[in-house]
Amino acid sequence: MKKVLLIFNILTTIAIFSASAADLNPFAYGLKLDTPKNASAITRLSFSLNAPATSVKVWVIDEAGQEYLWKSYGATSAGDWGTDVFAADLLAMGVPAGQILKWRVDVAGGNSGANAVKVDNEYYFFHPTSVDVDDNPENPYFGRILCNEGYQEITSKTGT
Repeated sequence: MKKVLLIFNILTTIAIFSASAADLNPFAYGLKLDTPKNASAITRLSFSLNAPATSVKVWVIDEAGQEYLWKSYGATSAGDWGTDVFAADLLAMGVPAGQILKWRVDVAGGNSGANAVKVDNEYYFFHPTSVDVDDNPENPYFGRILCNEGYQEITSKTGT
C-alpha cells in the first residue's frame, strides 16, 4: 500500500506541475566577459539562451545607474550569443569615460502565460517529507515541483 500511495503522489504531482518543453520561457544565463574576437575591442559580452526568443536587448549600465542600449536582436535561437564592446562606441552613446560598467540582458518571448490552465483538482499534503524543484534549464521538465507525502494512511482531504 505504501508503494502504491507513493507512486500515486509522485504521478499526481508531476501531472499538476508539468510544463510543456515547447513553451519554455527564454532567459539568458552564463553571462560573462570574454576575450574579444576583434583585436580593437575592449571586451566581449557573451551569454547563452535556453530557448528561442522573440527579442533580446543587451544593456550597459554606468556607475550612476544610467542605462544604455548596447545591442538589440530580433528573433533569436537558443544557444551562445555575444557582442564585442568598443570604447569609441560607448563614448558615442554617451557613456562616461573611466566608469566601471555593469550590464544586463533582457529576453522576451516564449510562453507569456496566455496558455496557462487552471487545475480544478486540489491535492493536499499533510506531512510533506520532501520537496524538490527541477532547476536544470536544459531539462525539458525545468521548473517541475515534486512533493512527497509522509503519512501513509491518509484517505481523505480532512486527514481522517
